[in-house]
Amino acid sequence: MQPLLLCLLPVIAILIGFSGAAAAQCIGSGSDNIEPTRTIVVDQNGRGNFKTIQGAIDSVPPGNNKWVKIVINAGTYREQVLITKDQQCIYLKGKGRMVTTITFDANHLTDKSATFSSFPNNVIVQGITFKNSYNRFWSLEDARQKVKPAVAARVYGDKSLFYECGFVGFQDTLFDVMNRHYYKSCYIEGSVDFIFGDGQSYFTDCVINATVGSNPYGLMMGYVTAQGRASAADPGGFVFKGGVVYGGGKLYLGRAYGPYSRVIFYGTTLSAAVTPEGWGAWSNQGKEGNIFYSEIGCGGKGSDKSKRVPWMKKLKEAQFQKMFGVSTFIDHDGWLAKHPHHIEPVRTIVVDQNGHGDFTTIQEAILSVPSRNNEWVKIEINAGTYKEQVEISYDRGCIFLKGKGREATTIEFNASDQTDTSSTFTSNPDNVVVQGITFKNSYNRFWSLSDPGKEWKPAVAARVLGDRSLFYECGFVGFQDTLFDAINRHYYKSCYIEGAVDFIFGMAQSYFDDCVINATVGSNPFGLMMGYVTAQGRSSEADPSGFVFRGGVLYGGGKLYLGRAYGPYSRVIFYGTNLSATVTPEGWDAWTYRGNEENFFYSEVGCGGNGSNKSKRVPWMKKLNNAQFEEIFGVSSFINKDGWLMENPLANTIRFP
Repeated sequence: MQPLLLCLLPVIAILIGFSGAAAAQCIGSGSDNIEPTRTIVVDQNGRGNFKTIQGAIDSVPPGNNKWVKIVINAGTYREQVLITKDQQCIYLKGKGRMVTTITFDANHLTDKSATFSSFPNNVIVQGITFKNSYNRFWSLEDARQKVKPAVAARVYGDKSLFYECGFVGFQDTLFDVMNRHYYKSCYIEGSVDFIFGDGQSYFTDCVINATVGSNPYGLMMGYVTAQGRASAADPGGFVFKGGVVYGGGKLYLGRAYGPYSRVIFYGTTLSAAVTPEGWGAWSNQGKEGNIFYSEIGCGGKGSDKSKRVPWMKKLKEAQFQKMFGVSTFIDHDGWLAKHPHHIEPVRTIVVDQNGHGDFTTIQEAILSVPSRNNEWVKIEINAGTYKEQVEISYDRGCIFLKGKGREATTIEFNASDQTDTSSTFTSNPDNVVVQGITFKNSYNRFWSLSDPGKEWKPAVAARVLGDRSLFYECGFVGFQDTLFDAINRHYYKSCYIEGAVDFIFGMAQSYFDDCVINATVGSNPFGLMMGYVTAQGRSSEADPSGFVFRGGVLYGGGKLYLGRAYGPYSRVIFYGTNLSATVTPEGWDAWTYRGNEENFFYSEVGCGGNGSNKSKRVPWMKKLNNAQFEEIFGVSSFINKDGWLMENPLANTIRFP
């Protein structure tokens, strides 16, 4: 897998549903019922509905259950802001953390000094910096003043999300009190316990700046976290995934604010400011065995673990994903995936073969996207049949191809023999989204062959290699090897896939959700009466790949196997799919891997239709119940542990299971 490229998300409207026994679901407008029903504008110069943020918040009635967006124009707002427990479903949207700031100067008590306090569930914040100017030495006249707790933000409510926000202070900057919170691409600055509390929180791709060593107090020892988990049953903990920790002085990653304190850094770049010991027990000395501190796959000059405290926990990659992946740690009820955000591309290119756009060919449009692109670019492809071979190179991620519907926009080519060169469409990079396009390889397609006796050959319609690739309402049409689902994670939603022989094949880790699969075995000029839907190539027990089909329908003619083994640990699961009578009673075939049958993972769970009778299936087919399927092969657990499905231009369009 190539290094992960994260696309920049210039416009976001993250609207999260509500959980909690006492409160109602947040109500919105629009087809997805999540768009705000009301928008309030705050402008300190009088060009909005209110001049103060608190005034706007106070206008939201108690017991509110409708999404309200409060847009805060650029400026520095000097006020203490509070969202009360009965004012949920609020979305605060600034103009960017560098231009919209809320600042206050208060100290001493963490429950009184906060510049911003958020108590209710379902609060979304984007593009705002929260600052407590007390202890900030460049604003103090007397640098000898004693350091005191001075909170920039205090967050209580469950299902709270902060995106591209800033938190600036010195001691106790971010009071992450309790419940589940998600911080994405945020900036957090401080010196002493500047991320503290008993929240159950995820920090993804955040920048953490420790100002130890650059202060007038002579302070040379700092602590990033002070996490307060109280017991082994307490779900609290802080997980930092990606991002960077930098600064000066001598810095501990955390000290125990509770007897079962829990903090994990995963894939974070740690600067040389991090002390070799890394962690401290603080007032919980003697309880180190209960403390859960761990570092996995971190880099940078401060990542050497050879001198870390001996009681730091060791985790393997698989253990981290099982215990501390996004879905398992804070999203077990799907609140992030089911209420996604919406991302607008920064640029739109139009392709029209009649000259009514920016380009007449799709390949020209793709080549106009600069190398190493990291911002979403939409390429709209007007209706028509584009007879060209299209490829997106490895260095052109963050492309969104949008046709006018799979019945109206088609990319077609005629090539055969090699699966790596015959493909009509090849997508190499991470982060590619495609909607409303049919990809067709016309070779082997008997209605386009002048010689029906011609031998069929591999002829690929689409070849997908990049990670985090999504296809929505697309078509894939061919005969043999139609969809080369090569490697990495892919999600296919409401797609149409047609072929006869191994027409969904490869080594990818992919989800096919509510797709229509048409097997053309029995309706071809080759006399072929035996076909295979899948040929999955998982190579080992540790290989995460596999094909999961959820819902949808499989139909056609002839005699059809659901799959044959393209690798010694081949893995395919059908869940809740309608299987027609064309499916052979045996269902599955070992192909060239006979003798390895016990290593295959083929299963059918809750399927219907005339072809779903399992009484004569191969004896080595695996048995799964619904609970086991959801645990192992649900969308979140199988392909979305890092939440990537929420971070693309179709996240607000698709409802994920």
